[in-house]
Amino acid sequence: MEIPKKSVGSRDDAAANAPEVERFQLTPTVPLPVPDHLYHLGLDTTMDLKAQFGDLRCAVLSGSGDRVALYAAKWASLTQNVELIVGKTERFKVFKVGNVLFASHGMGMPSLNILLHELVKLLHYAQCPPIPIIRAGTSGGIGVPPGTAVITSHSVNGELEELYKLPILGKVVSRSSDGFCPELVEHLFSCRMDLPAVVGKTMSCDCFYEGQGRVDGAICGYTVAEKLAFLRRCHEVGVRNVEMEANLLGAFGKQVGLPVACVCVTLVNRLDGDQVWAPASQLAAWVEALMNLVMRYLLKYHRFRVGAGNGVAGSAPAVPGSPL
Repeated sequence: MEIPKKSVGSRDDAAANAPEVERFQLTPTVPLPVPDHLYHLGLDTTMDLKAQFGDLRCAVLSGSGDRVALYAAKWASLTQNVELIVGKTERFKVFKVGNVLFASHGMGMPSLNILLHELVKLLHYAQCPPIPIIRAGTSGGIGVPPGTAVITSHSVNGELEELYKLPILGKVVSRSSDGFCPELVEHLFSCRMDLPAVVGKTMSCDCFYEGQGRVDGAICGYTVAEKLAFLRRCHEVGVRNVEMEANLLGAFGKQVGLPVACVCVTLVNRLDGDQVWAPASQLAAWVEALMNLVMRYLLKYHRFRVGAGNGVAGSAPAVPGSPL
């Protein structure tokens, strides 16, 4: 698999094996408040954020709070670390397990946008190096069978543009969504093992139904033939899955200089239909297979010391009895 390379700057040694990036910086035009209240996380700068979070070396995001709790519990079991609940939980569920932060982001780009603003400020206040942020979720496949992991190379919006668009102060601001780190893509792909996986474009939409061309919603103003023609056009330009977050993630990572990646398992091939008919046991197996891919990535590329608590250095050998 050939993945285009991007030039990157020198690496901060403290970043362990995190992919290299040119910069990690906030971009406010006015000073941040003092103290700064990260409202939706239940944290603020009167706390010793550096002591609590300065050792973070990766963040894993997923939409569902229940699913991200499974990720945290799995990583705690594999690394013999303590699973700590972070802040308040009515909006997002956040867990810190050793050097990894696991957080739910809800559904859609507006919810993810809130989390990313406060998460990136948390990393800034904790004086973290430019750590990878990986979204692991579910999606609809386009021309790929259910149960396939799609690793995002580029993201497009519902108009098939590599742009994230946001109305700001009455004007639509467009930002490039070309922020996905090729090195992270390659690393995640290398951890697939027997999980079917492809690298391709991801289309992110602002709506689960009409925005994604579904015909099973309460409102629909187009035909099945029009839907299929659009989905086939998506496939022709390299789109392999559709979800509701990657476009923002790529744009945000590019804006602040953090390496980001998105890997999602498909639950349905949208060229075959709109609804997810797989039984609950099969859906759970696909989600678990994706989780194991992420666990293999963390063990292989970040080399966290097993059972090291909040330590950073050291290697992580294969865990005895691990199914990974």
